[in-house]
Amino acid sequence: ANELLLRTAFRNLLANAAAYSPDHRIGIELVHAPGVLLAHFSNAGDQELPTDRLFQPFFRGPGRDGTPGSGLGLSIVQQIAEHAGGGLSYTYKGSHCFELTLPLAV
Repeated sequence: ANELLLRTAFRNLLANAAAYSPDHRIGIELVHAPGVLLAHFSNAGDQELPTDRLFQPFFRGPGRDGTPGSGLGLSIVQQIAEHAGGGLSYTYKGSHCFELTLPLAV
């Protein structure tokens, strides 16, 4: 995988999690599973984001008008993950949880 692209992906996920969390706190967990690295990024949030548009370019979630940004970050992270042979997913469990999956070199 391209180191510069992976740095960009991690930076975007960290910046988004901090910017959109009411308390600006982030949870990060790295898990080494067979053949993959899982990076979990979580932050507080009171409502689920619309998953059908979340990774579309220029999409901004509800109530984000005052927060700087263009709505490109998550779509860029998804493209980087897919380029590396991995993926990006989102779930809401009382907090926003993004999981970046990257294959490990054998």
